[in-house]
Amino acid sequence: MNNISLRQLRAFQEVARAQSFSGAAAKLFITRSALSETIKQLELQLGVRLLDRTTRSVQLSTTGIEFYEEVNQVLSRLNNALQRLDDINSIDSGHVRIAGAPSMLHGIVIPSLSQLRRTHPNIKVTLHELGANGISDHILQADVDFGVGALNEEHITQLSCLPLLKDRFVVIAPVGHELLNHNKRGISIADLGCYPYIGLTSDTLIGRVLSATSAAPENVREPIIRVSNTSLLCSAIENGLGVSILTSLSMKYLKSRKIGSTLLSDPLIERDIQMFWRSGRSLSPVAKLVWNEIYLETRKLKGEFGITLCEAPNVASP
Repeated sequence: MNNISLRQLRAFQEVARAQSFSGAAAKLFITRSALSETIKQLELQLGVRLLDRTTRSVQLSTTGIEFYEEVNQVLSRLNNALQRLDDINSIDSGHVRIAGAPSMLHGIVIPSLSQLRRTHPNIKVTLHELGANGISDHILQADVDFGVGALNEEHITQLSCLPLLKDRFVVIAPVGHELLNHNKRGISIADLGCYPYIGLTSDTLIGRVLSATSAAPENVREPIIRVSNTSLLCSAIENGLGVSILTSLSMKYLKSRKIGSTLLSDPLIERDIQMFWRSGRSLSPVAKLVWNEIYLETRKLKGEFGITLCEAPNVASP
């Protein structure tokens, strides 16, 4: 049974469709006797009769009907997979526009382009670094093909998404800071009330979430200093202006030797990172190619500090 070939399955499929050895043989461009022998060997290997033969017709047996349904599904999936590979191999140019959160663009999208440049050097890619609101707006206005980041709930009915990972919030401070040294297993947000806190602006996901977290002390909900991006935030931390909160993925791409981090454990806060596109629209073949490269790069984060991958779907691209 292990030696059943694709040729045998295709032969059986054609006979079942045509209900005739002659008709199936003509479509397969082989002789009727060769086709009959192929089916005979398949039945011998399976140990069952798939076809009921008479002098005038060929019909599926009861077992053959069930087997035919399974074979159809298997061959259909195989044909689709081969078609996708053919589509990918035929792509030699095109332009893909992506909007994304800074951490995703730096940590996932740009590394994924390394493989793309080797296999498809003529594909153009434009990256737009934006917050959650900006990503959604750019997709809905057709300024980009798809987005990567946290989905703005305001647009949840207009966008379709593929969940990628959950990204834990972490407390960050200068390396050697007592806050990190005394709380290596996790930090309560209440502990931040004793230190100068630097926040992100309210147009960022982290800034909005923390401002609405009732357990957060006042200096976290309404910080004296706010900055609009992670680069400024890290510069402020490195210069000793205070402590703050980021996400695990953000810390991974920043790679600052002067800043340490530990998980925020009370409350445990995560952001859902997804790839999303406008509902009702399909991506171009070249956009699907780039999408899949980004998805595969994301899977490499398995086991990384503070990052939990979402379950892999059967089909990655829309």
